[in-house]
Amino acid sequence: SSFLSTARLTYVLGSVPYLVGFLLLHHLSSINEINNFGVELMCRNVSSIQQNIILQRYIPSIHRHTLDRVRQFYRLILFPEEAFAKQNLVIKEIFGNELYQIMVKVREVKNNEQLSARHHNASIYLQASALRSYLP
Repeated sequence: SSFLSTARLTYVLGSVPYLVGFLLLHHLSSINEINNFGVELMCRNVSSIQQNIILQRYIPSIHRHTLDRVRQFYRLILFPEEAFAKQNLVIKEIFGNELYQIMVKVREVKNNEQLSARHHNASIYLQASALRSYLP
């Protein structure tokens, strides 16, 4: 850049991965609805952000791996219930109590979404079956 030296750009932009990671993890609890596709989409978005950050030569390589942790967090949301229960102490140790509580809340929201979607599909199926019984 013609306005800032490389050292100043590194100073200013060096914390961008940490800030993005913090926002993606700590504000996840404000999401009221999420499903498996939404979680997969977030993983892809994190990968895209990470690739764009890697292209910036002003970001120290040590900070580039911050988003790996974010992607790992989102993937754990998709873990089957049994696997999550078996690993919950390790997960709590890796991410800390605050992020673990956020993960549990988001998993509950996701599971409730899946249950309501199944209930909705079952109700549509029952309605269609009822209609078929009236048709000649």
